Amino acid sequence: MYSSGSIWQWVVGSVLLIVCGATLAQDNTWWNDEWDYRKEVLFDMSPSGAGTETDVDDAAVLLRLSSANFGYFGNTLETGDDLRFVAADDITPLSFYIEKYDSVNEIALIWVRVPKLAVSGQIQSIFMYYGNEDAVAASDPKSVFDASTRLVLDFSAAGAPADRTAYNNSPLSSTVAPLAEGLIAGAARFEGAGSEIVLPPSPGLAVESEGGFTTSFWLRMPDPAIGEAAVLSMRGVEGEDLIRLGIRGGFVFATFNQPESAIEAVAVTQPLVPNTWAHIAMTVGIDEIQLYVNGDVVARTNTIARTFEGNWVIGDQVGLFAGDIDQFMLFATEQSPARVRFAARNEAPFGTVSIYGDDARNEGAGGHPNYFATTMRNVTTDGWVVIVILAVMFVISVWVMWIKARLLSKISKANQRFMSQYQNLGADPMGLDRIANTAANASGDFDPSTLFPLYSAGAVEVRKRLDQRGAAVGAASAGFTGETIAAVRASIDAAVIRQRQKLNSLMVLLTIAISGGPFLGLLGTVVGVMITFAAIAESGDVNVNSIAPGIAAALVATVAGLAVAIPALFGYNYLGSKIKDIDANTQVFADEYLTRIAEHYS
Repeated sequence: MYSSGSIWQWVVGSVLLIVCGATLAQDNTWWNDEWDYRKEVLFDMSPSGAGTETDVDDAAVLLRLSSANFGYFGNTLETGDDLRFVAADDITPLSFYIEKYDSVNEIALIWVRVPKLAVSGQIQSIFMYYGNEDAVAASDPKSVFDASTRLVLDFSAAGAPADRTAYNNSPLSSTVAPLAEGLIAGAARFEGAGSEIVLPPSPGLAVESEGGFTTSFWLRMPDPAIGEAAVLSMRGVEGEDLIRLGIRGGFVFATFNQPESAIEAVAVTQPLVPNTWAHIAMTVGIDEIQLYVNGDVVARTNTIARTFEGNWVIGDQVGLFAGDIDQFMLFATEQSPARVRFAARNEAPFGTVSIYGDDARNEGAGGHPNYFATTMRNVTTDGWVVIVILAVMFVISVWVMWIKARLLSKISKANQRFMSQYQNLGADPMGLDRIANTAANASGDFDPSTLFPLYSAGAVEVRKRLDQRGAAVGAASAGFTGETIAAVRASIDAAVIRQRQKLNSLMVLLTIAISGGPFLGLLGTVVGVMITFAAIAESGDVNVNSIAPGIAAALVATVAGLAVAIPALFGYNYLGSKIKDIDANTQVFADEYLTRIAEHYS
């Protein structure tokens, strides 16, 4: 229904937005200083945008806001009551109606009444103001639709469908099933026999011979290629169909019962696609009936002006119509082709009319926006999960670096104290008693040392051998054999290994932070980008301002991953060098100590 080539239209619109929109934002004053922020919304009336040939006056424009094009839901009230819309002059307030506002899931559907959209202007704009904690709700659907609009059923409210216009032409009865997710917000699901909406008889809903008439709605059918199903009928007093608008074999048709004979308009192009929303419209003039599909005329026929009065019924009394309807509207005038096309292109999921521009902050209300805070507000739930995990890794890595740095410092100082006493032993390597009994060792000064455990291990082995020979500690030439020296070496080497393990304990946590942090951050970024593009597809708006907030927020996860890995990398290298120095000194001491034992006792 909407070709991929329209993406280029969005790109062109984005370029126009950057060139024109920023200038407009700078040149205009601030509407009301009680509001902290505003967002520019532009309308592309060019052939690639609205595609109309004439101006569109008093239009109800649908704005679709999401995290893809509006990254500041956190700056609005939870219900959107602080939203206000102002014309391009930044003076004239505009009527608006909030059909849906979900600040948690960051989705908003808002109708704004724009007085005039001129084709000659090409790109035109309005401003959306937000950010006022004291604001009260100003949403009013009755003021959004012009006097010619006699019925609007959007199916977004809970309960029975209700007319949104000031005429209050709410249905007399409804047996349709509500659908939570429609084209715009909610929709009505018709399930064949017994599913219908009956509208009240009203002069405002009659088809006048002089004034004309228009109906439009969005339609989705699982099987439009059925024989014939009436979607909308006007029933006379005897139950006959005076007007019948429906689908026959996948094509739109309309039948008007005239006194002499029935007049019928049947489309032969643009068949409806199964399970795809299509904009259907029918205009009735003084002498012509026109049928539209997605804003294009698909059928027309001449007619004789006649007044039709009766009950409008949405649904098929014979039960053949099964499908969904959204945004059902009736007008008491013949709407121009420009208005029909504008509505189709504006309300479509991938509408080409609205371009969402820059957000600005009132300079008098606090200066420039905090871009970091803005970015953090756009982080999605999955991004926060990754960031929390990385934060835990960061805390653990900092804790490891802190305790390892303190431990290595204590080990170095203890080793120096031990070596100062060991070097005073002279030729006797077994001054164990003298060292072991010193006040320094008794107070634990040698406890963190990696050298004292080696000395103690060697001393225990030497003392054991001396006791076996009945020789005194410190006796020279005790007759140790090569096997005895090897046994002492094994004991000292085992002590060396244990000290090495103590030095390298917990260092694996730093390696996990170094290697795992960036990958976790990349995972968060990839998922965030996926969600951003999914939100763009859902909202139907593709421009720089819709992509940038989501991508910026997604990159926060990568930044967090690098923030974990970089300090851990520096700390790991620094601690690793200290560990290597202590380990080398330990190994040197072990070799020197064993050599002195061999020389003294062999």
